[in-house]
Amino acid sequence: MTSKTVLVTGGSKGLGLCTTQRLLEKSYRVIVLSRSQGELSELLKNYPNHLHWIRADFADKESIAEAFKQISNVSSKIDALVLNAAQTIPMPFAQMKISDLEQNISVNITSALLCLQYSLELLRGGRAIFISTESVDKPFPLLSVYAATKAAVETAFNGLRAELYKDFNIQLTSLRAGYMADTAFGEAWPPEMAATFFKLAEESGSLRSGGSPMPSSRVAAMIEHIIELPQDVTINRLDVRSGDSS
Repeated sequence: MTSKTVLVTGGSKGLGLCTTQRLLEKSYRVIVLSRSQGELSELLKNYPNHLHWIRADFADKESIAEAFKQISNVSSKIDALVLNAAQTIPMPFAQMKISDLEQNISVNITSALLCLQYSLELLRGGRAIFISTESVDKPFPLLSVYAATKAAVETAFNGLRAELYKDFNIQLTSLRAGYMADTAFGEAWPPEMAATFFKLAEESGSLRSGGSPMPSSRVAAMIEHIIELPQDVTINRLDVRSGDSS
């Protein structure tokens, strides 16, 4: 049994939802920030005393600030922060508008760093886990900007690691997740763009190099493992991929 409190961003679907469910089953108290309740409704019914949902639009800085005001009313302590919220929209670079670039940066970089900054006092003596992607090293077709945003936050974590451990006793881990079978990846994409992406990804070998899609529960288990590490132990970066990946 545990009495730990974990804050999960983007915890209403995909890997975030799977992680939330796993932690609840292990008696963690979980606070989820997401734009909508998504698939959380059943968990909210089953864990009314352990699961708290707070609305946050990760493209809106004011929405994030307001969400953290509400978090302080729910809990005076956060043991772990899981930065999972992200936006993945495939698009040819030549067709990207300024607003598309700004949206990628706002959701994937700015919101992650703001959530970390707003969490610092609550997270003293805890750890933050940033969910990155295997495509940082080999960007998928049409998702190069997405991969770049993930790389940017990884770099920020590398630079902040010593500072935040010294000032707040907070450990930072970047977790690069591989190809997963049961996530929200691609579900909201326009059908024509999704078809183009998967065709290009197959032709480039991006999907094949990731191996067979693994259940998101494998990654959720590793997130829990990191949360349970002794505070004087850290994992700077962890790659979690299918066993037959190349």
